[in-house]
Amino acid sequence: MDFVLQESEEIIEDTLQVEVFRHVIANNPLVGSYCVLNNNGGLVHVDISQTDLEDLSSLPGLPLIPGTVNYGNKGVAAGIAANDTIAYAGIKTTSREFLAIEKAFRLPGRC
Repeated sequence: MDFVLQESEEIIEDTLQVEVFRHVIANNPLVGSYCVLNNNGGLVHVDISQTDLEDLSSLPGLPLIPGTVNYGNKGVAAGIAANDTIAYAGIKTTSREFLAIEKAFRLPGRC
């Protein structure tokens, strides 16, 4: 199994010309479900430990903010799409969650 993961990492590195790191977020290996990034920062699973948050933040060199979307959903990638200028979130996302989203992605306030 570890060989398959290592081979997959090498394919990703070669194809995309990027460094690949294995990590978990709040003890979940599905980092793509629990983390959303843009070029300015990111939003991660709310239950991430401070140590993991600092470690994970150092990999891309971006500030990361723990948060939720859609009225407490911890799978942030299921409820948000973001780029460097705007973010879209599900209809149940609260104003408090939108404030964290604006801060995480360093977006200008739109309210």
